[in-house]
Parts: sequence; C-alpha cells; structure tokens
Amino acid sequence: DGEAPVLAQAMLTVDRILEAHRRTSDREGLIVYFDAIERLCANVRGRLKLNKARADAAVYEKLVSSCSMVMVASGTDDGVARSQALLRTYLWEKPSTQQAQVCSEMLLALSNGTAGGQGCLAGGEMGPGMAALMASLAKTGQT
Repeated sequence: DGEAPVLAQAMLTVDRILEAHRRTSDREGLIVYFDAIERLCANVRGRLKLNKARADAAVYEKLVSSCSMVMVASGTDDGVARSQALLRTYLWEKPSTQQAQVCSEMLLALSNGTAGGQGCLAGGEMGPGMAALMASLAKTGQT
C-alpha cells in the first residue's frame, strides 16, 4: 500500500530528540546521535523503495529533514557539514513538505559549513520553503 509504519516510528524518535534539545538546549548531547542518524537514513533508503509517489513520501521527507536539523542544532561545523551531506544523499530534489523545502534551501545557502548565501535559488529568487518560513517569522514578529 506504499506505507511503512517504521518511518512513522523513526520520525517520532527523531522528534523526541529535537524536543529534548528544545527543552534542555544541550547542543553537545546531539553529537552522540550523528552516527545513528546516518545509519537510520541509510537503512531506510536501502530497505524501502522510496519515491515521491509513495503515500508516505512526506513522512520520509520530514524524517530526513529532522535528522538534518539534529545535526545543525549541535552548533558545530561538523554538524553542519554532516547535515549537508545527509540532505544531498537522502533528500530528493524539490521536496513537497515545507520543512524539507526549508532544509533543502538552507543547504543551498550554506557553503562548506558556513553561511554563504541568502537562502535563495538561482537568480536570487527565494524558494517556497524559505518564503513560508519568512512569512511565519514575520507573523510572530521574529524578523
């Protein structure tokens, strides 16, 4: 039927890691998850025949982008570099979920683990994920 319950369970686990980080701000504690996150993404991709047409494609996009966020949230150059590699390896072009779009566009805006761009697509156009993020931040007064 095109759905894999394991994706939902993996997503819940990664969400719990991110939630614990939000509550504790323990950046160093996130580093211990890097290897497991890379193995998780490799195993999911290796065992499931994932593509955008599957019913659970959005869950997969969220899983990969959340895994990427764990790495970036560590605040380390290694975390950013590994996040970029993870997205390049496991996230397909033009993801459909806003979270995955933002992560993908942030990847384009980063160069060698450091800020190097403005989150824009070729030609200076802001992608849909970044546009949604900026609109959301503007509503809450965070821009």
